[in-house]
Parts: sequence; C-alpha cells; structure tokens
Amino acid sequence: AGGGWRLLTRGLVYHALGVLAGVAVYGFAWQIQSSPMTVLASVPLMVFHPLAIGHMAFQAVSSLNQKRLEAERLSRQDGLSGLNNRMYWEHLVRAEFARFRRSGEVAVLAFCDLDYFKRINDTYGHAAGDEVIRRLAASFNRVLRETDISGRTGGEEFGILFTGTSTAAAHQVIERLRADIQKHPLLEQETVTASFGLAELTPELDNIEQWMQRADQMLYQSKNSGRNRVSEFAGLT
Repeated sequence: AGGGWRLLTRGLVYHALGVLAGVAVYGFAWQIQSSPMTVLASVPLMVFHPLAIGHMAFQAVSSLNQKRLEAERLSRQDGLSGLNNRMYWEHLVRAEFARFRRSGEVAVLAFCDLDYFKRINDTYGHAAGDEVIRRLAASFNRVLRETDISGRTGGEEFGILFTGTSTAAAHQVIERLRADIQKHPLLEQETVTASFGLAELTPELDNIEQWMQRADQMLYQSKNSGRNRVSEFAGLT
C-alpha cells in the first residue's frame, strides 16, 4: 500500500523464505480440517495481523502524502520571502484573467518595487537586503486581506493580485501597506520605501501580458515621479 512493487516483491521473498525455514525445521504437513485448538490458536494472528498491516500502510501513506504536500508547497513558495514564487503567482493571475472573461468581476493588479535596493545591498551587504525583503513580506502578511494574493516576482519586485476589488479599494490597501512600512521599518540603518503601480482589469485587455504591462508602466511612473508613491492607470483616452 505504501511502498509500491519493490516493497511488495521484497515482502513476498521474505514470506517464501519463512515458509521454507518452517518446512526445514518442522517438515511439511498438510491438514485438510483444522482442529478447534488450531482455530483458537490462529485467532490472534487473524485479528491482529491485518490490523498491524493496516496501521503500517496508513502510516506509510500518510508520510508519503505529507512529503507530497510539502514538495507542492515548496514548488509554489519563494524561499526568501515565504510569498508565492513568480511562476505560481503568475499562474493565479492567469486563472483570475480567465475568470474575468467568464464573469466580468473586477480585479486589480499591483506591482511593487523597493526603492534604491541596489544601494542597500552595496552599502549594508546582501544579508541586509535579504532582511528588507523578509520584512516587506511580513508587512504584506499583516496588511493584505485573505483574498489578496501576493508574490515575489523578482529580486526586489513583488506583485499583488486584488480579486473582486476596484482600483479605489486596492489603492486604499496599498496606502495602508505604505503606512505599515513606515510603522515597521524595513531596515534599522535608514528608511526604506517602496513604489507601486496599479492597473485594473478591463475588457479591452486581450491577455495578462497587457495587464501586467499597464501595472508595470504605472510602477515606472511612480519611480520617475520621485518614488515612495502609488500610481494607477487612469483609463484609455
């Protein structure tokens, strides 16, 4: 049940060796009808042996399932931040885009980028940069709602998918996130900020690449406007 054909084959071999050992010691005897004493003597083995085998199989299968679930979690999770990794996060964005095509329910995409992150690494070392990323992920976990899906999409780049949320509501969440970053500094040595870009999912977008491009454009607008701010796509003109 838990070990596959290899364990089954090994078990059959051991059983066969046990039978041969018993024949070698006691000889071969064939009794068509069992006596009452034999039946009574066999009851413990008949009862407890299946229970023991069932328990062992259950433990083996449970262990395999735990390892499988852990492997699935690791395949979805970014090792440093603990957030969704880029591949899995983009998979969720694609699923949301497909759902929008079916239901038309609103959704917003946000891109986040840590300001002057290269300078932080150059000045304080990569260990400090890693700590900044971990603290930003902790801020995400404190502020974002259960329906908001965050992921680390690059070195100092992050994405947030707001499902069933308008741009105005998503903007409010981002502002709370920026306030939390001020309340819980990302680095002791100096103030570290982040820039954000928002883009709502609209019918004229043909694919998620266009959706992401809009959010990315808004992120660069925040960067070019002085950083530490939020820019949102205002719609087609």
